[in-house]
Amino acid sequence: MFSHNEIWSAIDKLAQANGYSTSGLAKKAGLDPTTFNKSKRVTADGKPRWPSTESISKSLAATQATLMDLVGFIEDTPIQSTAQAIEHFEVSQNGIKKLNQKPLASLVVTQDDSYAVTLTSAQWAPTYKKGTTLLVSPKTDLQTDDKLFVETANNDIFIMSFDSQDDDTLSLNAIILNEPDRRIQKTDIIRCAKILWASQ
Repeated sequence: MFSHNEIWSAIDKLAQANGYSTSGLAKKAGLDPTTFNKSKRVTADGKPRWPSTESISKSLAATQATLMDLVGFIEDTPIQSTAQAIEHFEVSQNGIKKLNQKPLASLVVTQDDSYAVTLTSAQWAPTYKKGTTLLVSPKTDLQTDDKLFVETANNDIFIMSFDSQDDDTLSLNAIILNEPDRRIQKTDIIRCAKILWASQ
């Protein structure tokens, strides 16, 4: 079980790790700026007041963190403690475009070769909604059903699940309705990256 003080301390650490004050975190999460104030942590008669599940959920979403990340702060073992910026691309119906580096939440674990891809199209909904940022890495140790981000020489973008491969081709399965499975020549592939994490 987690104590009242541990929960509130974890929220403080979540805010700090992402460069916010507690009031700044509350505003980023769409909450009243005073939601996490120290004065709100006890009632008028001195009884402990716990943060609501809604305020915790919105704070995690705002910082792109998970419940396990918060538990890490409670146990004083956060996954990471410093923010980072990585190569960032935007994908729309017109193709892929390079942007400025993407600052990621400090709790997102990256690989050395990973980069961010933000989807500005609803093409891959509901699996990946419009506005989702994907963290991807060009890993070669693929497993069946791994989600992949693929760009071809024809400027086609595919977000599909890995089925199989041989020396010449990559076979992919659709993750959305009414999309056919694909078998792509490896010579036609510019990028093929495994999806490690999604912001939604």
